[in-house]
Amino acid sequence: MTDRLLDTILPFHLTLDGRGTITHLGPSVRGLVPDIVGRSIADVVPHVAGDIEIDAPPSDDWTGQLVHLRFRQPEFTLRGEFHRHDDGGWLFAGALDPADAHRVNDLGLRPSDFAASDLTMDFSMLKWTRDSQIRETRLALLQLRRSISEGHELRERVDTDALTGIANRNRFLDAVNEVMATATAGDFCVLMIDIDRFKAINDLNGHHVGDAALVHVARHLAWAVGDNGLVARLGGDEFAVLVTTPTEGIADLRLAVDQLCADIVALNLDPVSIIDERVSIRLSVGVAFFKDEEAAGDLLRHADVAMYSARAADDGPVGVFDPLAQHELELRRSLAEELESAIADNAIQLQFQPIVDLRTRRVVKFEVLSRWRHPQHGSVPPDLFFDVAEQCHLIKQLDRYVIARALDVGRTRLATATSEVPMLSVNVSALSLTDDLVDYIRTTLHERHYPANRLCVEVTETSSITDMHRTSRVLHELDALGIVVSLDDFGTGFSSLTYLHQLPIGALKIDRSFVADMLTSRKALELVRSILNVAQSLGLPVVAEGIETIEQCVMLQNLGCDQGQGYYFARPASAEAASETIGRMLPFGSSEVDPTRVVFPPQTSINLDSSVKL
Repeated sequence: MTDRLLDTILPFHLTLDGRGTITHLGPSVRGLVPDIVGRSIADVVPHVAGDIEIDAPPSDDWTGQLVHLRFRQPEFTLRGEFHRHDDGGWLFAGALDPADAHRVNDLGLRPSDFAASDLTMDFSMLKWTRDSQIRETRLALLQLRRSISEGHELRERVDTDALTGIANRNRFLDAVNEVMATATAGDFCVLMIDIDRFKAINDLNGHHVGDAALVHVARHLAWAVGDNGLVARLGGDEFAVLVTTPTEGIADLRLAVDQLCADIVALNLDPVSIIDERVSIRLSVGVAFFKDEEAAGDLLRHADVAMYSARAADDGPVGVFDPLAQHELELRRSLAEELESAIADNAIQLQFQPIVDLRTRRVVKFEVLSRWRHPQHGSVPPDLFFDVAEQCHLIKQLDRYVIARALDVGRTRLATATSEVPMLSVNVSALSLTDDLVDYIRTTLHERHYPANRLCVEVTETSSITDMHRTSRVLHELDALGIVVSLDDFGTGFSSLTYLHQLPIGALKIDRSFVADMLTSRKALELVRSILNVAQSLGLPVVAEGIETIEQCVMLQNLGCDQGQGYYFARPASAEAASETIGRMLPFGSSEVDPTRVVFPPQTSINLDSSVKL
């Protein structure tokens, strides 16, 4: 009975006789060193940290000493105390040393086996006596203490996020519901925090870096919130904060929340060092203030809506819930839930817009454009569903789907009578420019017998190119395959010349906004002229987007622009319709006319070449 009770309440214990011979092992010790019963403690524990002499016979000096028993095979340490019992034997009761926590898998144990325990104190209860009833009563009391201790430990595990050590979803919802029970409108608020493009951090640096980034964010949030709220990790890269108390010195809760949000997004300013990697962490924050008769789930959804609304609007990392924005966010959520199946079911259709040589007006290539006609929402704007794809980490899948489908169509439906495949220009998100993209494109080209020099990859000049070293490496590898790299929307970002210097750019595209304004704005005209001058000095061909009128066409041609696309020539169309434009002059039915008859506003007057074809 005694051994059974000891095994139940003290899994890491062992008993010795008066000579120091091991007579019994607790179940957890048996699992580690099952064959040491009957051997001397001095033989199996060569090293002891504490004020006892393990080589000498046990003595009263051992009683109550906190010692570390260091075993050899396998290597592990037990930390605890020796206690004498009345028949002359000894009990060692303790627990695994937390210093061995990193070896949990090697030892075949559970992480909870390393938890600090209150069971190492008050072992005077275990002074053995010949009165078995008293002995078993005392053991039962200690078992009860252990049960209470385990209850607290279990509660802690249930309420705590295992990775970060902060509260988890269950504890957070309990706290929100508790506050709601007595709150009135505006008494408290909930913040939802998300790590932008967290999947890219995992993919590029490994999951160990991703986990460390989550811990870093949790500590940053705990620092920012302090004692003024509860910080929780809801799952994945989603965190939440319950704010009930204004910051010290700020009486108004809304002002306090403004300051708190500023402290939270301060993490966005500079890359941080995580396991020898420099990682850019960008947090988005959504805020929702409590309204009367609002459920906890609704409050969290509203904070979530505010967070996604701020990210979608690109007007800052913090958003406050606005009921008017809820419809658009619900649409985005709906699209995000259905986009993956839409890609798998080929519901994303491709259209092809001709790009023409402005001198001959003949089609030289096609830009591949994606279209999604949703059964409930109708035609979904490409900018919207590509943005959704980036936010829900489907952009790599979408870009690769478009590349493969475009090459299939180019080979089967757009090839000329001489089997020459057309030049195709495909947009690729900066988030897709990972090392495995090169292998994917190389394999896809090979499988379809599509020449690499008949593919152009367009990369938009945006701030999403955050890792210039990786982007440069990937684009140089694509360039080495013979693929043309084109910089889309040139001039709209802040790093145009930097990109031209660091990236293997083979062509430029002038953004449609400059083309639309160049006949009415001298500034826009001079920007177009400057872009063309830079491109010509570097020997780069230029495509002008958004040409809709004959005046724009003539102006660009006389400024020396090489190619153009837009509704003036042809709208995006199916592969069958696009194939009809191959080898033809666009727009259909046009002829050579006297360009001097084209009238321009006074500020855009230039000398026109009388040989221009319209």
